[in-house]
Amino acid sequence: MNGQVFNTDQMNTALRALEDVMERMPIHYLLLDETARLIHDERELKGSEITIGIYKLDVTDGIKTAFEQYAKAKIGENEFTCAIEGVPVKVKLINKDKEYFEFPDSKVYNGGFYKIPNQFERYWSER
Repeated sequence: MNGQVFNTDQMNTALRALEDVMERMPIHYLLLDETARLIHDERELKGSEITIGIYKLDVTDGIKTAFEQYAKAKIGENEFTCAIEGVPVKVKLINKDKEYFEFPDSKVYNGGFYKIPNQFERYWSER
């Protein structure tokens, strides 16, 4: 996105706001990429964006509309992009064809419970 690096406070604020947005939709999501790695490694969240994944099969016109309304997202074929609290958010559309997406692990971070790919090291090496 824009390459700016956000500190832990900014990222935590954005993650909480994103969680609020996601609670408005009947859809499951997982943290992905660097966002998931930091949570998996029990490190503070910081970086240039938050990345989540949602299952392609769950994406309906209603979900797309909700992302547009609640998050002002730009809807693409394989991902949505938006900014939450000024932090870029990438929403990747994923398939359940990988076991680590189908049965996610839960991690506690900053008072919240977040799903990340299960068998994380395998996910990390295959991504």
